Amino acid sequence: MIFVGSREYLHYISSDFKDVWISLVRGFNRFPRKKLDVNKVRESISSLKEKVVILKAGAIKQNQGLLSDQSIEDARLPELKKNSAGLVAALEGLEEELNVFSQQLPKGNFLLSYKDIISPLAKVELRIKTVRNLIAVFGRSYVEVTRRTLLKKSIPFTKKAVIGLLAAGALTQTLQQGLVFLAKDLPIKKEGLAILISYHTHATWDKYWGEFAKLFIPAYVARIELAFGQKANWVKKAATSGDFFEAIKDESIQNIVLYGHGSWDSWKATNRSVDSFELEEVELEHHIHKKGLLVRHTCGQGQKLADETFYYLSPEHERRLVELIKSYNKKISPSYISLQKSIDNWMDTIPKGYYYQLGVDGKNRRKGYIFLPFTRDEVFKDFKEHLKAAVGDTSKDSPEIGEMMKIAKEVLKTVKYFKVEQSQLLGVPVFKRENIKGWNRKAVPLEFIFNVFGQADTNRDRLYAKA
Repeated sequence: MIFVGSREYLHYISSDFKDVWISLVRGFNRFPRKKLDVNKVRESISSLKEKVVILKAGAIKQNQGLLSDQSIEDARLPELKKNSAGLVAALEGLEEELNVFSQQLPKGNFLLSYKDIISPLAKVELRIKTVRNLIAVFGRSYVEVTRRTLLKKSIPFTKKAVIGLLAAGALTQTLQQGLVFLAKDLPIKKEGLAILISYHTHATWDKYWGEFAKLFIPAYVARIELAFGQKANWVKKAATSGDFFEAIKDESIQNIVLYGHGSWDSWKATNRSVDSFELEEVELEHHIHKKGLLVRHTCGQGQKLADETFYYLSPEHERRLVELIKSYNKKISPSYISLQKSIDNWMDTIPKGYYYQLGVDGKNRRKGYIFLPFTRDEVFKDFKEHLKAAVGDTSKDSPEIGEMMKIAKEVLKTVKYFKVEQSQLLGVPVFKRENIKGWNRKAVPLEFIFNVFGQADTNRDRLYAKA
């Protein structure tokens, strides 16, 4: 089995060349290997030779065009011409191998075994693979030379023209050149931008770092810069977890774009995965809060919403509890645990992810109220357990304890229901929840160029401003 190779590179020679090459490869893959009638084998060889003749003519025409093209001015033009001539020679070698194969066949009507043709067929296969490799070599050098020539001439791409190319929905060399041209004079801004590209990607994304990389990476970086309206301070290829945390701690970087494999709550850097809990630890240790955007150019599966029950502890209830705690603490031995500390510990058990989703601060407050995210039975049971830990025995007669239990029962009447995410979105709490952009499903790399800020969020894109 032989694979066609890069169709983009085939197109650089000509569209007819591409079609005939695909037909040649398919014809070889379907070459008879069972019930080998010698006449049918001869017909198959003849069909392959006809295609090779057409391919050779196309390659010669391309080579002659390069030799006479005065518009291309680049130091690598001799290399391009050499690669073009090498492709012609490889096609001539394939044609000669097919002639030898045909001449070795016996005349007349015979049935052949696969052993009779395995050696010449293997030689033809090797020649075809050589041609395919030289097509790729020519294509890469052609992209490099023509891209540099066009950029040197400063083709005046307009914003409207580039937007039109984006609307076509295909990443072409022309689109890449247009994006790079528009982005080259963007300013570096005070609230800096870091683009972190992981090479630890899903298998289906690997081509973007292979032969396609010279087309994709410049277009990708330029497209992000245009969307933000600023040049990137950092562009890190093969970015690691350390690069991510360095960007987070750098005050000059306020906007971060992550590319690579990932999920709702993680990003796979080149060296390892980073999850939302690590960012929470960074926030706790360094108190970092970014003003800009975190854009997740990853897949986004894993978002799970669940109904949670919350209760309000009003400011008045809190004031009464504090007074009761102070009064009770005066009556007990200093060796007992402080009831205030016990209640603080109870509040600390509430998942921090809930705070950020509901807009509450680090003390679990929102609009003057404290959230208690437990079911009715859990609240009452847990509150009693903390009272018991504080006083040793809640069965003792105490007006303060009785009053506290009364407050607990009043709080249970303030039930509220919210949908919250069970897995915390990557980026919280360093970035505000509304400033984290991306996808909540599978995504593919080209989406990141056509819609930089994710699902249903094109209003921020500076490329479209006053286009």
